[in-house]
Amino acid sequence: MKKFSQFFLVFFLVLTDLLTLFVAFLSAFITRKHILPSFIHFSLPPLPLSTQLSPGFITLALITLLIFSVHKLYFRRQTFWDETKFLLRSINTAFILMILVVFASRSYESYSRAVIITTWLFSLFLFPFFRYFVKTRLLPARWWKKKAAVIGSESMIGAVVKEIEKNPMLGLEVLLAVPVDSDNSFEGSQESDAKRTNLSLIDLDSLLAPHFADLGTVVLCPAHPGQISLLPMIERLEKRIPDIRVVPEFGTLFAIGVEIENLGEILSLSIPRNLTKPWNLALKRGIEYLVAFILLLLSLPLIIIIALLIKLDSPGPVFFAQKRLGYKGKVFNLIKFRSMHLDAGSRLKEFFDRHPEKRKEWEEFQKIRGEDPRVTRVGKFLRRYSLDELPQLINVLRGDMSLVGPRPYLPEEKEKLLDKAEIITCCRPGITGLWQVSGRNLLSFRERIILDEYYLRNWSLWLDTVILLKTG
Repeated sequence: MKKFSQFFLVFFLVLTDLLTLFVAFLSAFITRKHILPSFIHFSLPPLPLSTQLSPGFITLALITLLIFSVHKLYFRRQTFWDETKFLLRSINTAFILMILVVFASRSYESYSRAVIITTWLFSLFLFPFFRYFVKTRLLPARWWKKKAAVIGSESMIGAVVKEIEKNPMLGLEVLLAVPVDSDNSFEGSQESDAKRTNLSLIDLDSLLAPHFADLGTVVLCPAHPGQISLLPMIERLEKRIPDIRVVPEFGTLFAIGVEIENLGEILSLSIPRNLTKPWNLALKRGIEYLVAFILLLLSLPLIIIIALLIKLDSPGPVFFAQKRLGYKGKVFNLIKFRSMHLDAGSRLKEFFDRHPEKRKEWEEFQKIRGEDPRVTRVGKFLRRYSLDELPQLINVLRGDMSLVGPRPYLPEEKEKLLDKAEIITCCRPGITGLWQVSGRNLLSFRERIILDEYYLRNWSLWLDTVILLKTG
């Protein structure tokens, strides 16, 4: 039954990709025939659709399906953004090959280069959209959904289950969650709607045996090395479960983003530190400077309106400057729209006197969840939509900040960064970052550091693009 489901899944995805490509191709043909001539002069009329379908569309379809297969896009289970990255990479490769075929064959009377290039542009948008719609709306559950068991520490299980539920494109559904305590015994707690159990590690087979027919994935997520004997467990499970995944220890970022490199015949792991490389920093700085300049020009009318509202709402200056840790540990003035009352300090003290339980929350998150007595009426609106951070575009142009980067920490927080201070300050702090799109106020100080280090080690232009889109 599982083999038939896998066959139908691949078959359905192939049909979806062919349909998507045809929609992009037909849209490109219509654009070339009816829209582009209004802007561009063509020396020849467009080729008939029948001529372009064969061999043009057929050749393009075969190349696209081949590249998608090479990149395992019919077998990978990824989040939307990860799959989109592989889709765009595959589409670009397929169309470059198609253009090479056109030039190599010299059969210009059978191909329309304008249609091919326009199809390329349409595909960049249509393929991610169609894939998301099909996987989350159209695919039958029996073909797409895989039952999963999550085994590990209770805190890690919670994080894994949350991510599975948040990303429907993974096609995973938690059937069983098995917390393991530090003594390698199963605890009696449970996440989500999964079943409760209280068994020892040696009873793993009897625990999973009733579910072997349904389980397609097992996720192992120990909280620290040695909590789960991974190798014996993997050897035991891989005989019955087709897909086994291991989540590295939370915070051990050396296990994330590593690349495998061989030293002769010896296997080695290359530890990434992408944003410590001068070329990457220069590339990031150049692109962000241009984008920040354009955004500041476009935002000027909004900035003027916000400034007037702040002045009308409460006494005090429009802007607020605060000392923050910057590049190489240099302290700079971070500029924001003022969102607090001038007597914010005394208001906070009075608030803690009335609500002493909130002091512990403040010490852990450096935030007050819910109603903050320091924030003005306009400030609440600005913070809700992150509009108070618009003036930080000036910081970007001055070279103090990046659009995307680590959290801009306070100078007094440097001691809390401990040995992470050097790597976190190797890059300019960001207006937004992983810390903002991954939980923001819900994250503890330690979790923010972990996300910042992950970002610095695994930086790419694609990661910056995803973070900016999620922030927007």
